[in-house]
Amino acid sequence: STESYAQEKGVTKFNNFDNFKPVLGAETTLEAFRDVAFNEGAPPLLMVYGTTGNGKTHLCEATVIELLKRGVDCRLWAVADLVSKLHESIPENTTELLVNGLKKLPALILDEWGQNYGSIWEAQKLEEIFVARERAGLITIITSNLEPDQLDKMPERVVSRFRDKSQARLILNAAPDYRPKKKARRVKK
Repeated sequence: STESYAQEKGVTKFNNFDNFKPVLGAETTLEAFRDVAFNEGAPPLLMVYGTTGNGKTHLCEATVIELLKRGVDCRLWAVADLVSKLHESIPENTTELLVNGLKKLPALILDEWGQNYGSIWEAQKLEEIFVARERAGLITIITSNLEPDQLDKMPERVVSRFRDKSQARLILNAAPDYRPKKKARRVKK
């Protein structure tokens, strides 16, 4: 089934574009994700950053589901989970196999990049994957909870590639965190 296949590709909540509730500040973000999901000619690189809880992960899942429907092999990784997977691959001597697979996957979505994951090795592996994908023109979406003045915490080689408007989009999702409102609605019931 599509659901079980999507689950194998990193989708956990089966969020889609139909059940996304657009809020003020997320319009450009929604448009960019829809463009990648439905338009084969869309620029292959998309980076969306902004506060937590404003729909970035929801739109990542929606994009994976639509790309799979189009027959585009793709994978959604929370960056923390990918870093753990990279570490698990070291004793098995499968790190390069994993990295090479991610470099060639037609579409890769990395959610929550930019948090402090620690080692230089981790940052180098993530950058290696991204740079190879960018050079190959493969669909690559990165989301981050960093604020605009914090983007310098990410590798400059990565951020600068998203500033090339001919093949990339760098978007601030200015929508507020919806979770406090969601929690308040549950308490009222």
